[in-house]
Amino acid sequence: MSRLREDLSTLLNTRGLVSTLDLSQAPYVARSVLNYGIDSIAGKTLSSFSPEALVKRIHQAILAYEPRVIRHSLQVSWVSRTEAPLFEIQMVIEGQLRDAEVAHPFTFRSIWNTQSGAVHLDTAPLRGRHG
Repeated sequence: MSRLREDLSTLLNTRGLVSTLDLSQAPYVARSVLNYGIDSIAGKTLSSFSPEALVKRIHQAILAYEPRVIRHSLQVSWVSRTEAPLFEIQMVIEGQLRDAEVAHPFTFRSIWNTQSGAVHLDTAPLRGRHG
């Protein structure tokens, strides 16, 4: 699981072309390794931010670039936390890791810093409410 956590952390901390170009007319480029990563949230205010859009983008990126995750098992959800710092967004990423004979469940907590754009993944449980 630590290798999956490291690889997902790399994916979520990498910025692909989608953050700088409109790739709506180039779907193969949008899914290629040139676009590995997700949009940056650095500098965005929480009032102008859509957690649902980030949930969708995380889900798409993991499905596109992490073949070890069983597609139908992947769930990404926003966690609403009133005690969290104003510059943090927290998500839960759950699913099953494909192995030769057995599927291994995983749950990661991700903390997104809107000031720096950095993402931290951890296996610790979240306290809060899924959004």
